[in-house]
Amino acid sequence: MVNTMTTHITPGQSVGRTLRRVRESVGDTQTSCARKTHAYGMTWNHSHVSALERGDRATVTIEELVVLSSIYELPIPAWFAGDEDMAITKDHSVPLGDVRDLMTKKRVAPMTIDFATVEDYSADERIAKRLGVSQDEVTKIAIEMWGHHATAERERRLSEHRDKTPSEMRTLRAGMTKHLAHQIKLRIEESA
Repeated sequence: MVNTMTTHITPGQSVGRTLRRVRESVGDTQTSCARKTHAYGMTWNHSHVSALERGDRATVTIEELVVLSSIYELPIPAWFAGDEDMAITKDHSVPLGDVRDLMTKKRVAPMTIDFATVEDYSADERIAKRLGVSQDEVTKIAIEMWGHHATAERERRLSEHRDKTPSEMRTLRAGMTKHLAHQIKLRIEESA
């Protein structure tokens, strides 16, 4: 079950607090932990371990989890101990118990996300890439020009063409994105 987020633990915080507990239980220092990762080709140092344990890293890679699991002989699901919710995106979280269940192939409740509340910024992303600027800049300019982001403007303009086939709509959508990119490019050039 996916929850709308308030304040929750990140994957990095979960792994970091487990690392501290496990590392201290075997008498390893942060420096010795970092040295052990070198045997696996990682370049961790004391500061890296310290930052993870403090919760300063929001994420960890699967490769890092595999290495830590091997060093401390801990199954990967055990890195996600606790009963809090874990952030899976900036807007949603999932109970840590569900994370462990997913990793052990146990059946879990399906994740439910209301996609009606998820904003689509695909045109803003494409325009930003095309123009070599940030998506935030594109979105800001679009809001100044049309009162909403570029994707919303594209969909507004395409709404009168809903009688077209899916293939025709893809072509129209691509053309409209290029047209909006041109308008945003002109606005950027005017303000330079």
